[in-house]
Amino acid sequence: MSRSIFINALVLLGLICGAARAELKLDKAGANYLHRRSAALDNHYLQYQVAVSFNKYLNPAMGLEHDQTQGEVRRYYVSNRFGLTENHGVVLRYNHLEYPDWKIGENIINLYWDYENKGFQSALGFSYHATNMFEDDYNDAFNFEGDLDQVRINIAVSYGKDFFKDKFGFRVGINNFNEFENFDTMLAYNELGGYLDLHTRIREHWHLNFNYEPRLIGISGGHPVLGRETWIMGFSWRD
Repeated sequence: MSRSIFINALVLLGLICGAARAELKLDKAGANYLHRRSAALDNHYLQYQVAVSFNKYLNPAMGLEHDQTQGEVRRYYVSNRFGLTENHGVVLRYNHLEYPDWKIGENIINLYWDYENKGFQSALGFSYHATNMFEDDYNDAFNFEGDLDQVRINIAVSYGKDFFKDKFGFRVGINNFNEFENFDTMLAYNELGGYLDLHTRIREHWHLNFNYEPRLIGISGGHPVLGRETWIMGFSWRD
């Protein structure tokens, strides 16, 4: 069901793009290889993302993550950014993610404000989580009743800069959510992530990216430890 929903969403986006080709602008697209390692998981993934823009208020984006270790699409999202000013906007995003080993799935609605100016980026908002914890419905992308419901605060702060005529650059930040997942949805505010992104422009619009994401757990208990590490490498196209 998860894959068919995302395929239908891609078809819908294609129809919209075809109907408005004259006004469509590709903002970014990318493909990444990921390796996540923790005490419970040691898996490999492929991520695909695309974002387009029609006007100030219609800026849809989509992404999916394929678990190469277990052979299924386990995460995807569909979002839209509503531009308010040159630097401010509001993002509405639907996320679905699954943990098949534990038969747990989550449907998440994120709503947050974002801001970008002179390399500084920030985001602040909230998310509603419907957690499905049984084998018969953990992969149900439409189940928002859930066996465990939560409302969470989302926060992200980062700074980045490019050098040598934009041929090289970096971004460093901290967050408790990203485009593909909201951290620690089962235990309240127990995890915090960080990341370091390095990128180089290999030709016009095309970049090679390397990203390292450590995640701390045990924060609410006062004894934070490194709970998960993610290494990411891939290509991206940026307008």
